[in-house]
Amino acid sequence: MLCRGREIRIARALRSPNITDRHRAIGEFVRLFTFSAPTDLAIQATAYPEVCSSYSGEQPLAEYLLNTLPLPREVSLAWGIALLEGDALLDALSAFAALLDDAARRLLGGFCRSPEDVCQDHLLQLLANRGFRRTCFGKYSGQGSLLSYLRTALIREAARRSRGLYYEERASEVLNNLSQRSEDAPEVLAARKELRLQIADVLREILADPGLVPFLLQNGLGMSPADTGRVLGLGENAVRQRVFRFRRRFKSVWQSKYPRNPCPFTNLAG
Repeated sequence: MLCRGREIRIARALRSPNITDRHRAIGEFVRLFTFSAPTDLAIQATAYPEVCSSYSGEQPLAEYLLNTLPLPREVSLAWGIALLEGDALLDALSAFAALLDDAARRLLGGFCRSPEDVCQDHLLQLLANRGFRRTCFGKYSGQGSLLSYLRTALIREAARRSRGLYYEERASEVLNNLSQRSEDAPEVLAARKELRLQIADVLREILADPGLVPFLLQNGLGMSPADTGRVLGLGENAVRQRVFRFRRRFKSVWQSKYPRNPCPFTNLAG
């Protein structure tokens, strides 16, 4: 048997009749990680003391709970990707990859030249990057289907790929208004580089804005509000509102940082 003394102690405390002991056990289990899924998993475990009673330490406690507690399959799968390592993670990713049906690939094909590459890169990043796994699935709680959640994650990956080209095109538009000199002039190249750095600086402050992805899909990939809504599972009006608020927030941050420079997204669709 593997030596998992700390996890055995946590499992015992999770089934304790003393609520203080259970609370301490939840806290100790959560401290093994850095995101919300283990909190929910530990709380679920306290409702099934017989599950914790049978834990022997032969596998990681998180893996045991995910395999034993009566969780919805999609929740268990998502939390498994976020929490597990080694062979258990590979098994979870294999089940996750099975959700990439032809419909999902066709959906990606509508706004991405190489949907298969995006899917594969996404799975490889999930395998190699623990922080990325936790960001993608650590907060999933079963609201909406996991396939929809997956599609959103893939859309974000496709949007991320498009950003370099997207910003380059927008920089050129702004620079054409600022200067009529040759595209290869050193002054133009320097101004373009400065603009890209300024845009990235502003975006770092608003990356969590819910309007970012619909804004990119519309203005970076040329999708209509209706198509954007279908991809993200939103109504057309909700898409328009999110994009409008995102542009307003971007402009506000831009003007606070660079009050003498024109905002690059003033005349874009949305």
